[in-house]
Amino acid sequence: DLHSSLHDALPICILLPRAPLKIVVTDANGASVQPLGQSWDERSHTYYLSFDNSPNGIHVKLNW
Repeated sequence: DLHSSLHDALPICILLPRAPLKIVVTDANGASVQPLGQSWDERSHTYYLSFDNSPNGIHVKLNW
């Protein structure tokens, strides 16, 4: 879970063993949150994800 000010764009970079097949971003109520940006970098094995945040929390689920 990630928390920040309402509607602040929150960029995160996640170190992963391999590229995820699916990423689901939801708010604290389970409503879908549309990513502002996302990309996989094969060289560094990092996934960049950016979305509007919420003080109530955002859930990010990665599936392989």
